[in-house]
Amino acid sequence: MGAGLRAFYAADPRRGPSSERDFGLRWRSAQGTTYRAAWIADTQELYSVRHGGDTEHAEVTVLARLGGEAVDRALAGWHRICDSDQPGSYEWLLERAAGAWRAAEPAF
Repeated sequence: MGAGLRAFYAADPRRGPSSERDFGLRWRSAQGTTYRAAWIADTQELYSVRHGGDTEHAEVTVLARLGGEAVDRALAGWHRICDSDQPGSYEWLLERAAGAWRAAEPAF
């Protein structure tokens, strides 16, 4: 469960003034719920916001923390997937983000 978009931005002062890249406005889950996705440069967070209701209570989820090149590689082809408006496109986004985040973590 997310804390709302305003609370999300307030939780880290780097988020507000940072440049941000849009990664699709209509990702559709297998259940039909839709999301938008974006990446914040200064925090290197790829996040999603669940559509519905007001932004004050919107569900915000950080999907991964990745540099710009890594997020581009992980989401290569995202336009085609997102624009298809097919159920399951959000799960594709989740899978790609999680795989790239795991790959970016240092191995201990």
